[in-house]
Amino acid sequence: MEGDEASIQPYTLSLLHILTMNQHAWYDLRNRRSLSHYPLIDPKAIYQRARNAYWLLQERFPTVRPGRVRYEDHINLILLNPGSIGWFDEEKMREFEVHGYRRIDLELLQAGLKRDLPRLRDLARKGANPQVSVEHPPLLQGDLLYHYEAEEELWFPLLLDAYETYLLRGVGGFGPADAGELLQALYGVASSAYLRRWILKQI
Repeated sequence: MEGDEASIQPYTLSLLHILTMNQHAWYDLRNRRSLSHYPLIDPKAIYQRARNAYWLLQERFPTVRPGRVRYEDHINLILLNPGSIGWFDEEKMREFEVHGYRRIDLELLQAGLKRDLPRLRDLARKGANPQVSVEHPPLLQGDLLYHYEAEEELWFPLLLDAYETYLLRGVGGFGPADAGELLQALYGVASSAYLRRWILKQI
């Protein structure tokens, strides 16, 4: 099936991609100067620094074309067991179809779980319903909008903790494990927020 485990390939995140992810993650808080439980964190400053650094690098290296952040290629960052991706299998697809679900809507849910925006756009153009809702725990309970909102609520506190650790320790005290946790949380928030906003534009 399109988008199965075999199609997910490793791919390097450039600095420009990480700066884009920061903009996606902090966009909704871009006008906030503080957060009640995290006094060291200034969302507006984080967003503006990421935005300014992105455009500065683009001016300095005009031939570099990073393209979009391919969130679908990095879904393993937030899967508990990257070796066994538990999407809807064909049997589950047929079971939902028996209960009246359209295949194209199920494929859209599948693409949404994988954070595959090109596939989501293609299916939406073909008439898939972005508001279709199914109960299929632990993968999905409700529609994609609910799923992305829940994912943001899960990952955002971890992102705040990681940023606070960085601010307290500085670069010298921020090890590879800390950087890995920060990247994982950044991916979780950025991809969920970006795709949530895309869904909202469709409904």
